[in-house]
Amino acid sequence: EWVIEKSARFYFDRDDREVTDGMNVQLFLEYLNRKDPILKMSDDYVMVGRLKVLISGLHHSLGYQFSAAQSWRKWAQTLLTQNQIDPYA
Repeated sequence: EWVIEKSARFYFDRDDREVTDGMNVQLFLEYLNRKDPILKMSDDYVMVGRLKVLISGLHHSLGYQFSAAQSWRKWAQTLLTQNQIDPYA
């Protein structure tokens, strides 16, 4: 469960020191893979994760913090409401 949580936070939210335990991105991903390798991932998740890594890198290079989850929250809530989905059910 720890690896799943860390992977989800990294790929779909943020990659700060709290998430990566102070490791750089490459070392962190290698560490996660050693603990519990990802055997298969849907292309849809790969695209979203890659986009987040690219946007996050741009923000870091400009000295800004970035949280994909906070940035996309408004659209995610709208989509859930439109489809009558309760994320807490």
